[in-house]
This record gives sequence, C-alpha cells and structure tokens, in this order.
Amino acid sequence: RPDGLGKPDNLAKKLQIKTVNKGSGKSGIVIVNPQPWFASLSNLNVKVNGASYNLDADMIAPFSSQTWWLPGKRSLKSFSGTVTVTLVNDLGARISESYDVPHH
Repeated sequence: RPDGLGKPDNLAKKLQIKTVNKGSGKSGIVIVNPQPWFASLSNLNVKVNGASYNLDADMIAPFSSQTWWLPGKRSLKSFSGTVTVTLVNDLGARISESYDVPHH
C-alpha cells in the first residue's frame, strides 16, 4: 500500500447505498465506494417489502459504484428495506454492516 494512503478502517460503514428503478420494470440497489480502497464483498443481502434476496457479491473498485438488480420484473416504485453487506478486510476477516435504505 502506498505511503499516505492510510488504512481502510471502517470501510463498510463508509459505503453509500441507493435504490434505482429501470424503465423496463426492474429495481435494484447501487453501492458507491467513495474510498481509495477496493471493497471486497463476500455477501450481499437485500430485504424489501417482506422478501429477502441474496445477490452475487463482487468487488467494487475505489471511487466507483456498482448496481445489483433484484431478480424478476420488480418495479418497486415505493419501498424501504435493509441492505446487509459483508466485506473481507485486509486480514481476511469478514465484517458486516446493515443499511436502512429508503427508496428515492
């Protein structure tokens, strides 16, 4: 790691979660990583309107975002839910953080 970059303390707490709707009747979440470190997700769960979705976890590059679409045609014009993200830190430990996500 380059000098001056620091340590990725509280990486999970600093992620930003948003909801998104696609014109084709799909809804999803966007996770923004506003930090200079990769966010290595090992688990991603979305609970919305009484349903739970385990989505394919992936890595999010520094200063970028990634979108995950909920399965099927689910146009959720108005919903709130919880997104739980599990990350793998530098030491290989898994760290989970839950976010309450209102739809915008």
